[in-house]
Amino acid sequence: MKTNTRLTVALLTVFLCSIGVFFVQQSYSFTVANPLQQLSEFPAEFDGWRGTEEEITDGVANILDATETLSLRFQQGGDLPVFVHSSVWTSPDSVAETCPHHPDVCYRGNGWTPTDRRTLQIQVEGVGQVPVQAVVMKRGDQQVTVAFTYRMGDAFFSSKPEARAVQLKLFGTKVWPAVTKFMIQVPDSSITAAEPKINIFVKKFFAWQRVD
Repeated sequence: MKTNTRLTVALLTVFLCSIGVFFVQQSYSFTVANPLQQLSEFPAEFDGWRGTEEEITDGVANILDATETLSLRFQQGGDLPVFVHSSVWTSPDSVAETCPHHPDVCYRGNGWTPTDRRTLQIQVEGVGQVPVQAVVMKRGDQQVTVAFTYRMGDAFFSSKPEARAVQLKLFGTKVWPAVTKFMIQVPDSSITAAEPKINIFVKKFFAWQRVD
């Protein structure tokens, strides 16, 4: 092949690639819909449970980089407390991530080791089945059960492959839903023991949250 022909083919290839990248970037450019509710509106008292706000340090807030964060310590009678944490992201950069600040990463980073894992299917009135990943975490002599899920519009996910599948369906859409992470930490050393409390809070939160 002559040099001029090779140069022409190379330039044409670069041009076509540039056009492809341009259209991909244009289709991936999106805004994020504002949530219909503020997390601060979530009821701190219901069914005998009473919640008190947990302080979020500036350092943690900077790491989360969320639009809004809720952190409550719930107690019922003399039982050990459960901790509810939720964050909402509306920045396109954060929403384009898969599972921002995934609990597996956060807990491992703080010295916890997962010892058991199961996905619970929780039926929520007005929403349907919500898949929630429950994980027993151990650190030294301490064991807790952590349950979490992410929501974008009507879609729920708890892993990166699931998140990518949701994003793929949204690809090319100009307005994406905000990402909500809901997490609860229960002071039980088995998923079976923790499941009743997980059910209560997952049902309460997602029956409360409106997305359309």
